[in-house]
Amino acid sequence: MATLSVADIGNILKKDIEPVVQVAIFEKKEFYNVFKKNSGVRPMQNNNFYVTVQTAGYQTTASTPGSTLISSKPDWIQPVVPCKWVWTPFDVDDPALSAARKGEGALVDLLMNIKTRAIGDTERSLQRFIHGAGTGVLATANGSAADSTTLTLNNSTPNGDIPGTFYLQKNYNIKIGTAAAVTISSVNSKTEVTLASARSWSDADNVVLADGDGNAADEPMGIYGANVPLRAIN
Repeated sequence: MATLSVADIGNILKKDIEPVVQVAIFEKKEFYNVFKKNSGVRPMQNNNFYVTVQTAGYQTTASTPGSTLISSKPDWIQPVVPCKWVWTPFDVDDPALSAARKGEGALVDLLMNIKTRAIGDTERSLQRFIHGAGTGVLATANGSAADSTTLTLNNSTPNGDIPGTFYLQKNYNIKIGTAAAVTISSVNSKTEVTLASARSWSDADNVVLADGDGNAADEPMGIYGANVPLRAIN
């Protein structure tokens, strides 16, 4: 029986996990299924959605025979909506890959474990996106600090009456106010996390996720920010 190399397993993960996670997210969450895919939107080019909107139309006039008719010209605009890509990267360590080389069963177990965890974490983030205002705020600092590794958070985040650490997990890369990005070493309680490196911040500073370059994540606008009644979405 042929054995799987680490490279073989890596290629399988890359090709198979992503589409499975994407499909499962929309199948499990009815809220996403109600959206019409690209309804009235032209194919995306240059990472933008182009939506053609008519701002003026032809004039239809009722009159007696012999009246002078006038013509009108429709006008159009094409608003541009920038695309936001949502990523859920994952790492597979060498021991896990080595174990998966023992046979198909071990590889299936590895794939299922990654799929389950990726779907769960992605679901929670997407739910936050769709109900949010596009600010990316996960929590706010409770009190100021100078060169500290202990971050205390307010009991309620801006997204609702929930614990301050609800949207934070170990190994998350975050920004606190204007401070440089830092990794969370541990989540200690509902209102406290430990940082991998000391940072300074002011009271009520926003806590947001950071990308690989250390910049604040650029999250999509949700229902709260768009101020759209839920019944209007179909």
